[in-house]
Amino acid sequence: MLPQIKTYEIDYQFIIDNYTDPKLWDKVWNLFIFRNYVYTLTLSSIDVKKYEISFEIRLESDLDIYNHNKSTIIKHNLKNSTIEILKKQINGTMFTLSEWLEKEVIQKSSEYQEIENSKYNERQYLEDIANDFLDDNGVTNGDIREVYVDYYVDNNETVYERLSDLEDKMRYNYLTNLFLILVECSNDELRKELVIKNQKNEEKIQQIINEVDEYMQYVETEEWSDEMRNKLEAI
Repeated sequence: MLPQIKTYEIDYQFIIDNYTDPKLWDKVWNLFIFRNYVYTLTLSSIDVKKYEISFEIRLESDLDIYNHNKSTIIKHNLKNSTIEILKKQINGTMFTLSEWLEKEVIQKSSEYQEIENSKYNERQYLEDIANDFLDDNGVTNGDIREVYVDYYVDNNETVYERLSDLEDKMRYNYLTNLFLILVECSNDELRKELVIKNQKNEEKIQQIINEVDEYMQYVETEEWSDEMRNKLEAI
């Protein structure tokens, strides 16, 4: 059975010509529906000084994540923009909302949470080293300690970079069908290529996980602690 897809032709010129009509202010236009993903458009505000109409684009889903609905505001300039530009802007925004939604799905995954925990553990180890150093040097001023610890940790932590790498490799692999249908309907070849290119990254994802696991084993050693202590800066 083919997935249910509904696209809607909206008369944007009519909206632009009649945006001051209060009857349109509460109206919701469906843009696109795929399975349980619903994209809608509403008027948000009117800026008479800038000759701008603001629209809210909203994506609703039933995904089991904390924030399963996403929305943002786009602006259409009545003097300098066109209907075609507005359509491209809306299509791009729908894709971006999908990226935001998928990001939460990724961050809920076991792979992401495993490395995120490693990131917090590394930061805690580094904070302990910095605080012990400050204790040994008799630094009691809270503001000075906070600045020193934050600076030291930010300059020496490494796992957060691998977490970013992991998220990048996982992108477009959870809501793949949604992304592909969106770009097909909007004839967006550049984004289509982006989605396809990022498929089948299982090996790269596992490599990142293995590298972090190996590093966190090293973090448990005295050798790592000595290395990090050598990076402490004199007060």
